[in-house]
Amino acid sequence: MSKAENQQSNEIAFFYHPSMYTASTFGPTGNQQFATSFAQAFVNVSAPNAITCFAQTEPMFQEFAELIKPYARQETKCSWIRLQEYAKLSSVGALFNPSPAIAKLAWQRRHLGNRAYSLIGVAHSLPHHLVQDALAELVIGPLEPWDALVCPWESTKKAAIRELAAYGSYLKERFDIPGDIKLGAQLPVIHPFVRIPEKNDELSGKELRATLKIDDSDILVLSAGRFSPLTKANPLPMLLALQRSATETGTQTHLALAGWFESEAVKNQYLQTAKEIAPLVAVHVLNGQEAKTMNAAWAAADIYTELNDNTQESFGLSILEAMAHALPVVLSDWGFHREIIEHGKNGLLVPTTGPLPGLTDDFALLSSLSLLDHQNHVGLASQFIATSVSDCAQAYSSLTIDKNKRLELGKNAKATISAKFGGNLIVAQHQYLLGELAKIRKSTDVEFAPLTQATTAYPMRLDTAVMFAEFATNTLTPSSLLSLDGTAEAAIASLAAIEALAFAATAKPVLLPLEELKKILRLIEEKKTCAISDVTIKFNSDQGRALLLSILWLSKMGLVSIKEPALVASK
Repeated sequence: MSKAENQQSNEIAFFYHPSMYTASTFGPTGNQQFATSFAQAFVNVSAPNAITCFAQTEPMFQEFAELIKPYARQETKCSWIRLQEYAKLSSVGALFNPSPAIAKLAWQRRHLGNRAYSLIGVAHSLPHHLVQDALAELVIGPLEPWDALVCPWESTKKAAIRELAAYGSYLKERFDIPGDIKLGAQLPVIHPFVRIPEKNDELSGKELRATLKIDDSDILVLSAGRFSPLTKANPLPMLLALQRSATETGTQTHLALAGWFESEAVKNQYLQTAKEIAPLVAVHVLNGQEAKTMNAAWAAADIYTELNDNTQESFGLSILEAMAHALPVVLSDWGFHREIIEHGKNGLLVPTTGPLPGLTDDFALLSSLSLLDHQNHVGLASQFIATSVSDCAQAYSSLTIDKNKRLELGKNAKATISAKFGGNLIVAQHQYLLGELAKIRKSTDVEFAPLTQATTAYPMRLDTAVMFAEFATNTLTPSSLLSLDGTAEAAIASLAAIEALAFAATAKPVLLPLEELKKILRLIEEKKTCAISDVTIKFNSDQGRALLLSILWLSKMGLVSIKEPALVASK
C-alpha cells in the first residue's frame, strides 16, 4: 500500500447530528458520551492533517468543529461534507456513524458503488425496537466485508448475533434458501475507553467530605451517571444491601448519587425510597454534570457501586471512570461487567439470576403492539433480574471493614484500565480496523450485494418515475419535440416573474441556472420545433440530468410545449 493509500485508510468522516453527541463532559447518555469522546480522542491520538464532518447544516458542522477543537493540533483542518454531497466520502475512505443504523447508509452508498467507502457503526441500546429494526436491516441490506458494526463488548456481540441469526433463520425458511444466510458486515469487538487521571484531586475530595459531614471513619459509597429505575438500574437491591451492611458493620454509611435524574419526580422517588428502606444510610445528591464536582466525588469516595440489571446499558463508562480513579467497585454480575472485572482481584461481582428464555416473551409482544413503550418494556423486564441482596451486602461489608482490601482492589482496577481501556490503545484498534477494512475494500473480489442491470440501487426508495412509470400520458425521450407558444423574449420575461413565486421555488436546487434556462428557450426559438436531442448536444454531458429536469419544469410553467412525434405507418 502506498503512503497516500495508507493515509486514506486511516482517515474517517464523522456523521454528526446533535442528538448523537454531547458537549457535556459527563452524560447525558452513554452513547452520546462515547461518540463525543471517540471523536475527540481520534483527532487527538491520530493527529490527522484533516478531519471530516458529514452533516446536514453548517451550524451542525460548526458544533462538531467546536467539540474537537480543544483536542486537535492547530494545523488540523476540519472540513464539511454536506449530506447531498455524500459522493465526496469516497475521497475520505470511511464514514463513522455512532449508531447501529448503517444499513440505510449502505443503500445510499450503492448509488456510487459498494466499494466507494467503508461504513462503521456502533452497537448500543440493543433492546430498543428501532435498534432491533436496524439490526434486522443489516441482514438484508447491501453491507460488505469492508463494513463493520463495532460491538463495545463480547456480550453485546453475542446479543446482536442472536437477533441476526433469528431473522436470518426466518428468511431462510420463508424463501426456502438452501444455504446459510451470511452477514456482509464484520462485528469486531472494540471496548470503550476513558481518560486516565494521573492522580485524584485529594484536596477537593477532603473538602467534599467535610461539606457533606462525612468523617474519616465513615464510608462513602459512590454511584454515578444517569439514574433511571427503568433504563439503568432498579435502586432497591443497592439500598437494601447498603442498609444491611450498615447494620452489620455498625459503620456510618453514606451514599452519593452523582449524576442526573430523568426528572425531579424520579429524584424524589429515589430519596423517599432510601429514607424508607435504608434509614441508616445518609444519601447525598451531587450534580454529576459538573466536572469539578465529579473530580471531588471520585477522590472523596471509598467504594464505587453499580448494580445494573438492564439490557439498555451499553458502555459502562462510569464504571471505567471509577476504576480509572482507583476506586474498588462492587458491580452486579451482569452482561459486560464480567468482561471488566475479575472477581476478587480488581473488583467484586454480585451474582444475578435471570428468567428462562421465553418467560418474558409477552413483554416483547406488548411492546410490538405499542402497549409498552421502550422504557417500560426494559424496566418491566429488569424487575425479573434478581440481584443477590445478601451477597451484595456482604461485598459492601467486606470493603467497609477492610481498608487494605479497598486499596488493593482500587490499585488493580486502575491497572486494568491502563492495560485495556486507555484512549491511545482503543484509538489504535480503531485505526487498525480502518486499515483492514480499506485493504479488503480495495483487494477482495468478494461482493455480497453487487449492483447489476437487473437490480435497483435502493429498491425500498424507488425513483417515482420508475415506480409510477405509467401514470403520465407520455415519457420524455430524446425524440420528444419542443416548441414555444410565442417568442423567446416573451417566455424569458414570464420566466423572471414565475421563478420568484413560492410555488415554483421547490425545483430551484436541481434546475440549471437562470441564464442556462434562457439559453434553452432561445435554442428552441431558433429551431422553431426541435427534438430533445437537438438541445442536449448544446450542453455539457454533466448537465444532462439538470437539463432534462429543466425542460420538464419549463413545460410545467407553460413556457415550453412538449409533443411526441407522430408515428409513421410502415409500408
